Amino acid sequence: MDEYFELGYVKKTSGLKGMLLVQPDTDRPAHYLGTDAFFLEESGQAVPFFVEECSLDSKGLMRVRFEEIEDADAARRFVGKKVFLPLHQLPALEGKQFYFHEVIGWKAIDENDRPIGSILDVLDRGPQELLLVKSPEDKEVYLPLADDFLLEVDRTKRELKLVVPEGLLDL
Repeated sequence: MDEYFELGYVKKTSGLKGMLLVQPDTDRPAHYLGTDAFFLEESGQAVPFFVEECSLDSKGLMRVRFEEIEDADAARRFVGKKVFLPLHQLPALEGKQFYFHEVIGWKAIDENDRPIGSILDVLDRGPQELLLVKSPEDKEVYLPLADDFLLEVDRTKRELKLVVPEGLLDL
């Protein structure tokens, strides 16, 4: 499943004809309305389900009807499942924007181009996103990923340049 990204999850069914409501985890759900197939995980594999109809409702949910799913009973088995798409379907980002998955393994450097370490993960579980970085001394360090601290995203060098609050690396 490493070659896929999670678009969202099936929140619930809608109506009697097998319509599913997908809660997208993106700020641009309209970008994916023309998608031919979404992938759902079945027994650890990404299984394609071909789209017959797809639109956005007034609450920002994607209303999706898959081929061969013709009633609410058949649709119920999908509720709660994560919805995936291949990584190549992500729109290209520019400037200081990046996808969390793409910076794993990149170098983190400070505002003076000194190495902080290798990015292990991006944590998005609270009010502030954090970078988990492994320092050259083999310590794990958490760095805030606020816009004010992110100076540069260099895709060619695979580096994030960050302002590091004073004393944070000493903890």
